[in-house]
Amino acid sequence: MRTSPAFDVTVAELDPAGHHCTIWVRGEVDAVTVDVLAAVIDCQHDSGRRFVQLDLSGVTFLSAGALGLFVRTHRELQRRQGALVLDGVGPRIARLLHITGLDTVLDAAGPVELAAASARRTPVIPAANRCDSSGRQVAGRAARAAL
Repeated sequence: MRTSPAFDVTVAELDPAGHHCTIWVRGEVDAVTVDVLAAVIDCQHDSGRRFVQLDLSGVTFLSAGALGLFVRTHRELQRRQGALVLDGVGPRIARLLHITGLDTVLDAAGPVELAAASARRTPVIPAANRCDSSGRQVAGRAARAAL
C-alpha cells in the first residue's frame, strides 16, 4: 500500500491491563494514509483496547475520511464503555472540528507540553500490539517496520 512519505504511526500500550493505548500520528492523514490509520486503530480495538488516545500533535492535514474514522471509532468505543480522546489538537484541527460540529461530539484536547514531548519519543511496543497496514498482528522489533 502506498503511503505519504511524511506519514507515521506509532502505538504504545500504557496500562498493564491492556485496555488503554496511545497512537501517535505524524504527517498527513489523507485518502491514502487514512486506511493505514484505520487498520492500526482497528487492530487495537480488536485486541481489546477500549480507551484509545490519538496524539495528533504531529498531524499537518486531516481529510474528511479521517474525520469519519474518528466518529466511527468514537461510536465503537462508546458501545464498549470506552472512549476515544484526540490529544495534541492544534489550531487548524480545532477549527476543522468546530466547523464540522465534531468538537461537540469528540473529546479533544489542545496541545500541551506533555503531548509535544510524547510525540518526540518512540515507545517500546509489546509484540501483541503490533499490526501491519492491513490490521493483521505481526511480530518484529517495531510497528513502524510493518507499516
